[in-house]
Amino acid sequence: MSSEKICHLKDRLVELERFYHGACVQLSVLNVAMDELSHKYERADRGGDRTFRYILRMRMAMTEGVRNMFYEYATQKAFQISKVRQNILVEHAFSEESGDELDDNFLGYGVTRYVDDDEDEEDSELDETTEGQITM
Repeated sequence: MSSEKICHLKDRLVELERFYHGACVQLSVLNVAMDELSHKYERADRGGDRTFRYILRMRMAMTEGVRNMFYEYATQKAFQISKVRQNILVEHAFSEESGDELDDNFLGYGVTRYVDDDEDEEDSELDETTEGQITM
């Protein structure tokens, strides 16, 4: 029974890591989009195009909101991944079939944490409150 639970937990871990990786890829895409929008905004600001600046500010606000939501989602998935890893270790420790070797690949030690290159103050505050949760 315990080996079935471990298999289920390993499947859940793989699924969560796939979601986490997808969110990190999307965060990278959104960071590039924010950079492009900020360059366009600076160009419009230098050119004195007030209408285009307003449109770009709205796009930047929307993109930043989506990026923040993906960051929250990735943080939640990272926390869930750490909990599943703990459950796998606990189940394996109490397993009656202790002759089985626990594969380090399923513990996800190869998964890296997403790091945002252009952190602003809001992201820094979020990192301080969730840093222990997403470090693996």
